[in-house]
Amino acid sequence: ALRLSLSLVCLGLLVFGWSAMVDNGRSFATSIRTSNFGGSQVLVLILFLTFIVMDRALYNWYRADHVDAVDAITNDTRGTLDGGWNLKAVLARIVLTASVLVHVTIIHLLLVVQWSRKRADYNMQVSLIGSNLSTLTNFYLLYVAYLILSAVQLKYDVHAMRGGLRCTHNTDLLSMIAFRVYSVVPFLNELRVIIDWTVTETSLNLYMWMKLEDAHHNLYRTRLDMEFRASTERAEPRPVFEKIYMGVALLFVILVLLVGPILFFSSLNTLLFVANPVISGELALSVQVESIRGVTSVVLFSAGQDALMELDSETAGKFMLDLSEQEVKSTIQHINFPTDSDEYWQTSRKRQRLMNELSQSGDVQVSMHMTFEFKQKSWQMPCTGETVKFLNESQAKQLVDMMNVTNDTSGSTRKLYIDEFFPRYRRLTAGHEVAEVIFHDGQRQPDKSVTLSLHLSRLDSL
Repeated sequence: ALRLSLSLVCLGLLVFGWSAMVDNGRSFATSIRTSNFGGSQVLVLILFLTFIVMDRALYNWYRADHVDAVDAITNDTRGTLDGGWNLKAVLARIVLTASVLVHVTIIHLLLVVQWSRKRADYNMQVSLIGSNLSTLTNFYLLYVAYLILSAVQLKYDVHAMRGGLRCTHNTDLLSMIAFRVYSVVPFLNELRVIIDWTVTETSLNLYMWMKLEDAHHNLYRTRLDMEFRASTERAEPRPVFEKIYMGVALLFVILVLLVGPILFFSSLNTLLFVANPVISGELALSVQVESIRGVTSVVLFSAGQDALMELDSETAGKFMLDLSEQEVKSTIQHINFPTDSDEYWQTSRKRQRLMNELSQSGDVQVSMHMTFEFKQKSWQMPCTGETVKFLNESQAKQLVDMMNVTNDTSGSTRKLYIDEFFPRYRRLTAGHEVAEVIFHDGQRQPDKSVTLSLHLSRLDSL
């Protein structure tokens, strides 16, 4: 038990204190944050875990035959012990001795290398009794204590003991604490059980062996409970404070786990709602032509918001009554875009290519795309959305005539009417998208019709 405790403490130092033990070592927090552990640390951990597994396997292998031999002598089977048991015992002691020697060599090699890399600091005084021992020195002392216990065990032989874990043989406070610690350490019980089953001659398979170990642990827990129950008076009712800190408290925790997440993200949680209004908006209108040559897109209109204001509480309250999600706290704003584009529409090769594709009578699909981009106060990523309207053949011809300005005179205006294209209402989602607004009757409000006007003017050369 002491050797196992020391080995686990040393393993913890290798995992969490590696940066303090070696130069240029990466801390455990840094390794977790970057998801990258140092290669030397991983190799040391693998080697140390291999030693622990091998030590447990040899101990259990040798102890099992030692118990059988003791039973043979106890049952009046006098004389020499089985030759196979002698050979196995000698082999186990040789391997354990070699393991101790390897441990001693590696630990001193690690210490000599690390101490040689450190600068000589004559002002630093290290005291073996003081509290300013380095992590490397602490690891050395603990590991040497582990090796001393291993050597003592080799000298006095193993202790033949039945009944599974040593700490389950008694119900005193220290044994109970040791069992609790053993039960909560991750993979410790599974590691011990698998090692014991691997090196033990048994007719049980692994799952039966694990069920047997689990039954033994449950019996020990039941023994602890029965001894605690025996210390109370017969039919003595439980005290009120126990009903409060266990019954009422557990009920409260369960209710919080069931209702807490829903309550946290509901409209009742006013602390969660933080106003995140729109601070700027961009609107772009483009025409897209899809033909056998591919997809061609040209921007016809682009402008920023002309006016942006937040509705007063009374007007916003009336509007919220018509929404399906009335209890969701929202910031309602009115955004107005100008009727004139911020940029002039000029002829170019790309627009001429678009006109040629529009004028073809083949399989051509024409669509108008209205793109929105809104920037909010608390989010750096803008919310984007798009409305698409496919043009019929008549509208496509009007668009061709509208864009054909080769022989047109200055001062004329051409128009294209598109019905139900500009959205009246839009909402910004947490996924940075511009989505439709759903009203309580499940109906969506019709979009506004748009008239696209092109005013022609000729610039005089400067």
